[in-house]
Amino acid sequence: MNEKLKQAALCLIFLLAFYLPATGQNDDLAYLLYQGKTEQVINRLQPKLEAGKLAPESLLLLAQAYQKEKRYSDVLDVLKKGPETVQSLSLQAEAYSMLGNLPAAVTVYTKMLTTDPDNSEAQVDLGKLYLQLDRDLDALYIFKDLATRDSTNFLFRRLYALSCYRTDRITDAVDNYKWVIEKNPDDLASLLNLVNILQQHKFYGPAIDYIENALEHFPDNLLLKKKAGELNFLAKNYEKAVDYYQYVLPADSSYIVKKYYGISLFFERKEDQSLELLQRCYQKVKTDDMVAFYIGLCLKRKAEYKQSAHFLETAIKLATPGYLSDFYHHLADVYDRDRRFQDAIDGYKKALEYDSTRTLVLFDMATTYEEFNNNKTIALGYYQAYLKRMGDSDNPNVDYALKRIRRIKEDLFMDQ
Repeated sequence: MNEKLKQAALCLIFLLAFYLPATGQNDDLAYLLYQGKTEQVINRLQPKLEAGKLAPESLLLLAQAYQKEKRYSDVLDVLKKGPETVQSLSLQAEAYSMLGNLPAAVTVYTKMLTTDPDNSEAQVDLGKLYLQLDRDLDALYIFKDLATRDSTNFLFRRLYALSCYRTDRITDAVDNYKWVIEKNPDDLASLLNLVNILQQHKFYGPAIDYIENALEHFPDNLLLKKKAGELNFLAKNYEKAVDYYQYVLPADSSYIVKKYYGISLFFERKEDQSLELLQRCYQKVKTDDMVAFYIGLCLKRKAEYKQSAHFLETAIKLATPGYLSDFYHHLADVYDRDRRFQDAIDGYKKALEYDSTRTLVLFDMATTYEEFNNNKTIALGYYQAYLKRMGDSDNPNVDYALKRIRRIKEDLFMDQ
């Protein structure tokens, strides 16, 4: 028995001494890559690459090493020297994505799926790229196919729900998001998308239920508390709105928080606190009729009638329908969409003549001047006027205007 053990030990020593080197250089390099020793792989293969003596399988190993080092341009350079395989195309697509060349990545994934149409991993990656490129309908077709083939796959259903949401397939979006959230209650992004859909269609009760359930899992989540305050305000549950907003405001002093919190405080008969918040809103945006109205009501309760009258008159003036201005604004928008740009500009100017407080007209004029005659200076002026009116509003057009102002200023600087 001891002799047999001795023989077995000798065999093991023999294997350790001679087996690994005999397996070949590529196996050795693959093992180094697996261990994360990418620099050693690169140092051994790069000289052969430069000498033009690297075999196709070694090219792939070098590309993988470059990928792990996040040297994506080098990944592409190496892969161009070898044959196209599913693995090389996958590396190439990822490299293009990481370098920000999303259209090129789409082209590569499309080529992969031509030869391997059932490659679900490539389909998922291509669908995500379509979403990034705002090609939402293309993404929808991919994720619908995947979710139909495997309706129990959490990732497929989640991405299908998102693409339905982005393409206004509301019923399908709601159904799939409900399934996703049931499977994973901690998926906040999906939950908030579902809540936004319900809010848009004024189903405040179910939306509040989802938010309150989420708060049981994440009791300190500021975003969830902010959404809970907003939903309760819209549902006219002012007491609950106040309860949520009192925790939100110290960390988030955005316009919409101050406005909704201030109005909710009015209904809770806390006029002094309400006035403080609403007056801060009015200092930023003097064209919000609701803010002016509730300032007037707070002052009325405090028996400060002259000031109350002033703000109520202002609210009435702001709320008075400017029919002609509205008509011209819509007409100008139609001209703009029909690419009758000069007519559109004239229409926007008419809208402002009848109602100079129409802030959105300023934004529309800025975008039209950019597209119509590329007059960057005039467009810049309207963007700046728009931002001045909007203050720190949460309107998404504000972010767009800020980006365009930065870009126009850069372009004007370069043109000098």
